[in-house]
Amino acid sequence: MVIGSVEGLFDPRLNSYAGEARILAGSQYAIVDREFACSESSSPVNDGESAVLVCYGGADPTNETIKAVQAIQDAGRDQECRVRLGRIDIVVGHANPRLNEVRACVAVLSRVRIHVAPESLGPLMRQAGIVLTSAGNTMIEALTMRKPCVVTQTGDNQTMMVDYLLAQGAIRFVGRSESVARGNLAEAIASMLKDYTCVAEAARARSVFDHHGARRISSAIQSMLVASAAHPCSSVSAGAMRS
Repeated sequence: MVIGSVEGLFDPRLNSYAGEARILAGSQYAIVDREFACSESSSPVNDGESAVLVCYGGADPTNETIKAVQAIQDAGRDQECRVRLGRIDIVVGHANPRLNEVRACVAVLSRVRIHVAPESLGPLMRQAGIVLTSAGNTMIEALTMRKPCVVTQTGDNQTMMVDYLLAQGAIRFVGRSESVARGNLAEAIASMLKDYTCVAEAARARSVFDHHGARRISSAIQSMLVASAAHPCSSVSAGAMRS
C-alpha cells in the first residue's frame, strides 16, 4: 500500500503502458482481512478496566516487547492506572529469540497471558482496549478495528505511514525505537488508561482503514478490463497498479 504522494515511489518506465496505468494509492486500498472489520464486539464494554495487547511482530528485532512489558509495570505503580489496567496479552513470534526473557519479565505482573505465534490476532485484538505495536500490519489491523494504538516506529520504511497517521490524529506515537525509553511508553499507557473512555470514543469515531481494500482493487481492475474490451486498440496494464 502506498500512502500519500507516489511521486518518487512509482516509476512509470516500469509500465509498458504508462499512459493507461491507474495507480491505486491510499489507505482505502489497504488489504485487511474481514476478521478485523470494526463491529460492536470490536469495542468491549468499558467496565472500568482496559485490556492491553502487546504485539511487535514475529521477530521484534528492536526488543520492543520487553520494553513494553516494563512500561506496563511502571504505569501500574500509579494507583489509578493499576485499577484501570485489565488483562495483558503479549504476542511473541517463533522468530523472537528473547521468549525466555519475556517470560521472566512478565513474572512480576498479574493477569498476563503470553501467546506464541497464535494462528490469528483477531480474537485477541477484538478483546483489547489498547494496542501497543509498531507501525506495521498489526497497527493497520488494530486501526481497522478502531482500537487506540500506542505506536513505536521500528524501521525507516514506516516513516510515511507514521506521518500520514499523525496528520490524521489516528495514533499515539512515542517515537523511533532507538529513542523510545520505557518511561515514554509508560507515560503514554498511563495517559490512555486515565482517559480511556474519551480515547476509545475518539478511536471508534475515526475510520482510517477498513476491510474493503481488496474489493476496491478488484473493482478497479474489473473496470479497466471492461474499458479495455470496449476499446481493444487501447492497452491496459494491470501490473502497474500498486497496493
